[in-house]
Amino acid sequence: MNYISLNFRGISFFKEEFIHFNGNNNEFPSIKDFQQNGVYTSEVRKKLCKYLENCPEIVSTSYKRLNAYTLEPIFSLTYFTDGDFIFTNLFQEYIYNNNFVLPQKWYELIKARNYINDNFELNYEKISSGEINVFSNFERSFDDNSIISDAVL
Repeated sequence: MNYISLNFRGISFFKEEFIHFNGNNNEFPSIKDFQQNGVYTSEVRKKLCKYLENCPEIVSTSYKRLNAYTLEPIFSLTYFTDGDFIFTNLFQEYIYNNNFVLPQKWYELIKARNYINDNFELNYEKISSGEINVFSNFERSFDDNSIISDAVL
């Protein structure tokens, strides 16, 4: 699974985050498969950074994890969404690296939006009550509708 073939509407972790804690974990994609030089120009990367920074937060915890680039411990896990894809706070850090690329199908959606994330509000009551499990988006393909749309006011 790499940035071109990934067809899920979210990524929670990269396997490098688990190597130091639990050994190799093939359940998650490798950060190495999302490191490609020259895919984005510096202008596009700036637009992507701004896009990710403007996505609303879903939930936040103090879960201990590793930065897949530096292998430094991080004591926060925050999930964000743009209405189509779920990603973590580390994506917002990774995108500043010149070789990190987003999943291609997600990037195509962002590009089609002209790198503009329309403001929307999530229904946190539906999310926190369990009425809508936004994390099931991780199992949805881009051929299926995003479950996040059910949580938008």
